[in-house]
Formats: sequence, structure tokens, C-alpha cells
Amino acid sequence: MVPRGLRLLETGEPIAAGVLKGKRILAFCGIARPERFFSLLVENGLPPQTKMPFPDHFLYPPPSLDRLAAAGERDRIEALLTTEKDAVKLLGRTWAFASTPLYVLDVGLDLPPAFFEKISASLGPAGPVDDLNRSQATRPS
Repeated sequence: MVPRGLRLLETGEPIAAGVLKGKRILAFCGIARPERFFSLLVENGLPPQTKMPFPDHFLYPPPSLDRLAAAGERDRIEALLTTEKDAVKLLGRTWAFASTPLYVLDVGLDLPPAFFEKISASLGPAGPVDDLNRSQATRPS
């Protein structure tokens, strides 16, 4: 995983990573391997003050939002940070921590060219299906 950028959850506004450097961050996620997310933050200069892992595919019912807000107040958190996967479950539901901005870390994969070459080689040259699709696309109606 490679970080692609930060954005505010509710507005989608891109944020420079430097904005969060030195701030007290509460990082949370509901993914299979939460430590990968937390480690990625540390590796990129955004060490969380507080980490809150949830079960994979967590839906964030209201009591969990209350727990996040309580932890934020207890630890004097200045920013909440989560994954793209979790962000989609939280849109429009940030009422519990409205006074603390919630950021989303967008990530991607950097795959070497050899990966794509291997895929192309395994697919082989265009065959009859491709020729059929092309002829249908250019046939007058």
C-alpha cells in the first residue's frame, strides 16, 4: 500500500499531509489487518496517539461512534484518521465527533511493470470474441 493523499471526509477537500504532522491523531479502522494501516501512518510521519481497531467490515453503529468521540475527548485528539473502506460507512454520520475533523487516507498500489506484462502474456492475443465485439461496434444500425 502506498499513500495517495489525505482528504476531509465530509467535504472531500484534499489536505496536505503536513497539516497533520505533530497533531494528536486518533486512527481507527475496521479492516482485516489494522496494524498495516497503523504502520503505514507511522512510516509516513503520522503516528497516531490513539489506535482503535474494529472488526473487519465493521458498520459503525451509533455506540461505536460514541466510543470514538469519548476516546477523542479523553486523549485530547486533534484529528481522526481512517481508511477509504471505513470512510464510506461514515459519510453523513460524523455527528458524534463534529468538533474534531475526520480525515481519510487514500491509498493505492504501486505494481511493477512486470506484473502487467505477466497479465498481458497470460491473456494472450486478441481472439474471435474481440473481433466479434469490434465488428458489432462498427456495424451500422
